[in-house]
Amino acid sequence: MKKFILFDFDGTLFDTSPGILNCMEDVIDYYEITDFSLENLHLCIGPPLSWSFENLFHIPKDKIEEAINVYRKQYTQGEMYNVIPFKGMEECLGALKKDGYQISVCSSKPLVACEKILDKFGWRKYFDDICGAIPSECIETKEEVIDLFFKRHKDLTAKDVLLVGDTKYDALGAKEFNIDFLAVDYGFGSVEEMKEVGMLDVVSSPMEAYNYIEGLKD
Repeated sequence: MKKFILFDFDGTLFDTSPGILNCMEDVIDYYEITDFSLENLHLCIGPPLSWSFENLFHIPKDKIEEAINVYRKQYTQGEMYNVIPFKGMEECLGALKKDGYQISVCSSKPLVACEKILDKFGWRKYFDDICGAIPSECIETKEEVIDLFFKRHKDLTAKDVLLVGDTKYDALGAKEFNIDFLAVDYGFGSVEEMKEVGMLDVVSSPMEAYNYIEGLKD
């Protein structure tokens, strides 16, 4: 039995695309970016903002911090809460808690945003820990967030932990720490990319994830 189940946030717990994409469009308008198709905006969901702005929007490095501020101004004024819980996710979390699992958020999304959204939906009660990005402490990537988790839980080994996520960044983070990774196909990432990195299996709903985790007891 796995002791701790780690959940990615964007695309795994919540559909956060409405608010994120609106803020990304603000950045595109601000910098008058014309060489990026809005059809590819979904690629911005998952990696850190700095990576998206540099590699997808091609914003110069000396303007990245400014771009993040443009994004976060709109985000913190309300778009942060423009999210939709995935159907069945609260039932999944409740069932896992009832069965004795410990649960943590493990996301490269800023910690403060994770906490505020969970509070809005009354979901913090399901989580034993919340690990998110803390830029002031140079914790931004999935690998850095997982490292933070293990620093907080020194009694755990890789075999005690399962990460549930929807992108190759989740898969890569799990691979870096040799922890098992369960992919979901209802989020924002590519199942093929997650397969290439490595995963236990792929599920199509939160309750299917719960049933799969329960099956690991056998």
